[in-house]
Amino acid sequence: MYENPKKWSKRFQLHVIKTMLENHNKITHSKFKIMERSLHSSEKIFSKNLLNCDIIQKEDYEEIVNKCQNLIQENNVKIDLIVYIRTSPEIAFSRVKSSNRFEEEEITLDYMNNIHELYEEYARKCELKLVTIDGNQDTSIKTSVMALRQSVGTILPEIDGLSFLAWNHCILKFKLPTQQCNISNEENILRLNKYLKGEAKSKVNL
Repeated sequence: MYENPKKWSKRFQLHVIKTMLENHNKITHSKFKIMERSLHSSEKIFSKNLLNCDIIQKEDYEEIVNKCQNLIQENNVKIDLIVYIRTSPEIAFSRVKSSNRFEEEEITLDYMNNIHELYEEYARKCELKLVTIDGNQDTSIKTSVMALRQSVGTILPEIDGLSFLAWNHCILKFKLPTQQCNISNEENILRLNKYLKGEAKSKVNL
């Protein structure tokens, strides 16, 4: 698509809208559904960028916008929270290049700058609940921490009584990952709430 955007961009955005709607409507067994993007991102960001760059015509953009808005209304699409991972265009571009995906070879820094500006504009004007996270942090550090946690193990043995041996084993499993994997107090409270049961949980002030 990046090689011949004028030919494929409108069709691609309409396909994206269809896919996003399917994801929105997909039934899950969880209370929460997290999506990488939503219907709004096509309308507010990517299609708007295509219009600004004269890749699609105004009537094409209006068709995409109308399609988005109609689908949102017809399917009663609701979003509880938007998480905006704010990342500088330069860092985002370097990550795209390091991922070395064939389909992203034609992406330029100018393109990343354009998309970034549109996301910033959307974040400023967004009427939905929005939380911003710093995306410029070194992801390799986070990856190594996650790998260490998987290696050490953060799962506690379930305890529902007051057995000395069970508690001693639990304390060892609690302390080691906390020290080695930099587990926060908030995370530890969640761990204890999950694995302490019955009488054992009643003896701990959480």
